[in-house]
Amino acid sequence: IMKDEKKAHSQDQNVEVFESEKSIVLDHDYDGIKELDHPLPLWWVFVFIGTVVFAIPYYFFYVHADGPTARIEMNEALTEVYKKQSDYEARAGGFNIEKYNAFIKTEEGKKLGRKVYKRKCSACHGAKGEGIIGPNLTDKFWLHGNGKLASVYSTIAKGVTSKGMPAWKQALDEDAMMAVTGYVLEFKGRNIQGKAAQGKEIEE
Repeated sequence: IMKDEKKAHSQDQNVEVFESEKSIVLDHDYDGIKELDHPLPLWWVFVFIGTVVFAIPYYFFYVHADGPTARIEMNEALTEVYKKQSDYEARAGGFNIEKYNAFIKTEEGKKLGRKVYKRKCSACHGAKGEGIIGPNLTDKFWLHGNGKLASVYSTIAKGVTSKGMPAWKQALDEDAMMAVTGYVLEFKGRNIQGKAAQGKEIEE
């Protein structure tokens, strides 16, 4: 009998409504369970209103105005990544940028670059960089690296053995490496008709 009384008392508690809550009791129940219409916390309401207010100009700016698209933001981020990558490769590539910039402008550097390219590179990349066995060096597409100074130097130095390109750092001295790197970079943007584009398009 005592167990039955406790059970009945427990069921009564499920439908009991405090005096202070009678004004917010909804007019329906589920199996004797009453539902209260408690208001949302003010901080939550203000946050919700704030998101709605913020969303309106945000939508018009990015959809109907000049807000940058995801592709533009991605390209900007990639540009920064490529710059940092080039800086890192320049530090790790075994040559001094200041020394390169000074040497490549000299007549000796220009002549040496043409000479090394003609003897070592033209058989695969073509006399004008148009590509034969190796890729076209005159378009915006790069099969290895990103077309930046340090990246080109690194590719020449380390080679691409899987494609048959030797690591030229084992056969050329520092001056020759710098010279041929500068000569290869002169092909960029010429867009000479030759081997079809390969690799990834890199915007300047």
